[in-house]
Amino acid sequence: MLQPTAVVERLCIQAALEAGAAEATAAALADAIIHAELRGRSSVGVSHLFDYLAGLESGAINGAAVPLISVRGGIIACDAGKGIPHTGFLEAVDTILEVAGTHGCAVFLQNNSYTCGELGYFTDRLAEAGLVSLAAANSPALMAAGSSGRRVLGTNPISFAAPTGQQPFLVDQASSETAFVAIREAAAAGTEIPAGWAVDSHGEPTTDASAAVEGSLLPYGGHRGANMARCRGAGRAGGRALVG
Repeated sequence: MLQPTAVVERLCIQAALEAGAAEATAAALADAIIHAELRGRSSVGVSHLFDYLAGLESGAINGAAVPLISVRGGIIACDAGKGIPHTGFLEAVDTILEVAGTHGCAVFLQNNSYTCGELGYFTDRLAEAGLVSLAAANSPALMAAGSSGRRVLGTNPISFAAPTGQQPFLVDQASSETAFVAIREAAAAGTEIPAGWAVDSHGEPTTDASAAVEGSLLPYGGHRGANMARCRGAGRAGGRALVG
């Protein structure tokens, strides 16, 4: 049954609070998840909330983290304190806008945070404020290159957004054919995945989502997508860069 956005947001916030998130963290997380859901990105929308809840409950996410932000010239750096990246970003938005207004460009760097979910959330927010923005994030090794089938590349998401006077123009993609969460959802549902999305643990092409979970994602456009990826992504506690 479809629910009003306000109802879903309230439920997401309540779930995050019960899992150990502070109010600011819960509100930021709900805002980002609903943004993704409304854009049709359900794999990083409401269903992705459960990954964050598990992280909060296990201690992988510090639900009470207070971002530490420093500014030097046109660079804004943020230590997320093992929290979610959305909290640090929202804390820094006004500073990003101010620095960009002063220098013509601002660079926001964030580390020590959990996964960012939909990267387009960040660029869209800045485009709504009038900035052209580009964001990139690292990832753990999830993608194969060549015929070995081994996970050697990160999916390294990238997003670009620009104001248009109405809804911002937004591009949000990774270097893989699909996101790992989409493979995982298909495996849980017992449905097949399209050919070309992944290989199994032996490096063989597969449409079996469960086999793909144990295997590797494939890059978009063959070796061209692999060329855009980075070897051995730094993992969930790594960094994110955003230029406005």
